[in-house]
Amino acid sequence: METTSVGTKRHPGRVCDPRGQHHSHVGASDTPDPRCSPPPVPGHPRLGLLAQQQHLAAVSPCLMQQEERLRGEVSETPPRRSAELRVPMKFVPSAAPSVPMATPPGNMAAASSPSVFMVAVNGQIESGQFPGFDDLYCKFCFVYGQDWVPAAGLEEGISQITSRSDVAPTTFVWNFPIEITFKSTNPAGWPQIVVSVYGPDFFGNDVVRGYGAVHIPFTPGRHKRTIAMFVPESTSKLQKFTSWFTGRRPEFTDPKVVARGEGREVTRVRSQGFVTISFNVVTKDMKKLGYDVSPSDMQNPSLVPATERIHKY
Repeated sequence: METTSVGTKRHPGRVCDPRGQHHSHVGASDTPDPRCSPPPVPGHPRLGLLAQQQHLAAVSPCLMQQEERLRGEVSETPPRRSAELRVPMKFVPSAAPSVPMATPPGNMAAASSPSVFMVAVNGQIESGQFPGFDDLYCKFCFVYGQDWVPAAGLEEGISQITSRSDVAPTTFVWNFPIEITFKSTNPAGWPQIVVSVYGPDFFGNDVVRGYGAVHIPFTPGRHKRTIAMFVPESTSKLQKFTSWFTGRRPEFTDPKVVARGEGREVTRVRSQGFVTISFNVVTKDMKKLGYDVSPSDMQNPSLVPATERIHKY
């Protein structure tokens, strides 16, 4: 005679647990896993701690197999993206290569044409010839029109004191450098350099020994200029003697007046000495603005003999 536990009924073809909860029927083809069916535990339906541990130990291998099988199915089947996560693709046009766009001839000419031209000058005040004087020095400054603006360099300067030598008693060598760059829109008021030479008199006072001015050469290249110097004269012999005795010779308050023509017709002057200056001139964008300053022999080099071109340039 088959005995059953209290509160637990055995039914053929049905799997049940010790708490009396029935599982699904097991068909003829479905063979239940004996490890998944817990063994009958005698006693009350409410199992003790030891019985629960034994039940979990018996069921855990089956649960692990089911979990591994589900993981295999998930890994083999690619996940499907839900309709909510699907984002419509947007077409982003790629950046076109930077190709210069064709511009009308008028706009192209306006864009390429400069607004100013530049004149760069460097060189030196080489020497001066002043017979009968000693220990001379010179000053220089530039005078230019309203449309001219200095872009770099020095507008004024003063040289060292030079004494005469026994080889050339009348020549004073300074070799004082000058360097400046101008920019302008109009050639009117082309820059001039003003040179003033000073030296001591009989009483040791510094008095003017000569004024002179010359335009910066218009053509690019190397140039040399000799300036004829002059000094103001007193209007009478009495003033001349007084100025010699007091050491206050006639001179211009502003040396830049030498480069201007205002009031020169009422000024009495006397020639005295020479100053030699060398220039190196470089121009930029003058031809683009319509000013052709190149010398005629450079425009037609075939008209000049080859030996002369080599000597000059």
